[in-house]
Amino acid sequence: MKGVGITAEYNPFHKGHQYHIAETRRLTGADCVTVVMSGDFLQRGEAAMYNKWARAKMAVLGGADLVVELPAPFASNSAEFFAWGAISILEGLGGIEAVSFGCETDELDYLQQAGEILEEEPAQWKKSLVKYLDQGLPFARARWKATEAYLKQWGLDDERRRGILQTISQPNGILAVEYIKQLKRKESAMRPVAVKRLGSGYHQDRLSGGLPSAKGIRQAMKQGTEASRLTEYLPFETVEVIQAYLQKAKTVETQDFFPLMRYELIKSPQEDLKEIFSAGEGIENRAARAAVGAGDYAALVEGIKTKRYALTSVQRFLLHVLLGLKTSDMTDFQKEESLYLRVLALNDRGRAFLRCLKKENRLRLPLVVDCGRALKQKDLSPGAKALLAFDIRAAALYEMAASQRALAKELDFYKHPFVYEGKPAL
Repeated sequence: MKGVGITAEYNPFHKGHQYHIAETRRLTGADCVTVVMSGDFLQRGEAAMYNKWARAKMAVLGGADLVVELPAPFASNSAEFFAWGAISILEGLGGIEAVSFGCETDELDYLQQAGEILEEEPAQWKKSLVKYLDQGLPFARARWKATEAYLKQWGLDDERRRGILQTISQPNGILAVEYIKQLKRKESAMRPVAVKRLGSGYHQDRLSGGLPSAKGIRQAMKQGTEASRLTEYLPFETVEVIQAYLQKAKTVETQDFFPLMRYELIKSPQEDLKEIFSAGEGIENRAARAAVGAGDYAALVEGIKTKRYALTSVQRFLLHVLLGLKTSDMTDFQKEESLYLRVLALNDRGRAFLRCLKKENRLRLPLVVDCGRALKQKDLSPGAKALLAFDIRAAALYEMAASQRALAKELDFYKHPFVYEGKPAL
């Protein structure tokens, strides 16, 4: 069977995501669309509105065939680590021929040239990057300016130079370039496929006609709009999943974890905060001071944020404090032998795909379906067990905010993958 991979958050799954899956299937002719989906915590350092089980179910009902989890240490990190985890997991499936990503542009040539520069990191580019970082610019802005300076020496025409620079100035473009960079580093046989994003931009926080942004949908829901009134933007199946979910749990906001974040910042010695993975350049000191007087999460973020510490950097640091993610942890987790394939949802095509990969001995990573059993499996390395245990703790923390009732035990220990027995979506 022919497989294609997608990396996503689906917060929540909407018609734009449905279009991306359908277009990916059309462009690649794939038999199975596999999604590597973030768990309960996301790339911008935020909590997902709905837990990973509900969002994986939305995805399979909306057209995906197989959903596997991107573990929290990668899902809650910068584009480079996010992409490393996603591409490594897709490689580990052993049957993925292409990686598809939604992007502001489908000019693959621009994306690949940007990826080549960022993967090779030429000496002159690195020199410019250091110069702009020393000026106090955030990393993303410093990288953009270093790339701009480097491209001027290539003698490229203005249109091509603008096209390359635009790819690293848009959120989805940044991720797309990182996927390409990781494919190059791994010398992967998987080919990149760009699907041009239609409708609202990534940061658009208001709903308008056509395909929406997830941010716009979230904003409408936060203002009290029920999912049933958003059927112009959400597939009917997504609405049903949300309605069923809200009978047992509530939507989660990062603010729900503010008391725990504040507690950790106030009680932790400075040397402990310096061990947090995204600490550095004094952000841990500034965060500890801001925590003393902050009344809510927004005030805490605002008290830390500066020209150097961009919003997403602050949010990721606070989330890593909450999760207890240390630099030493990431060193261990970012090894191929620490990875696994955690199945969250699948349909008949996804099940057939996994059977095919097993039969042909193409799976390169161990499958995890039952967490309790997996932690005792001999084929799961100590590093993989440590990563799985970290993810279980992250999920348990999330459920403290999401659940309206106390749980007998962590959800990950008794929740099994959603299996869609109906007719697969086309």
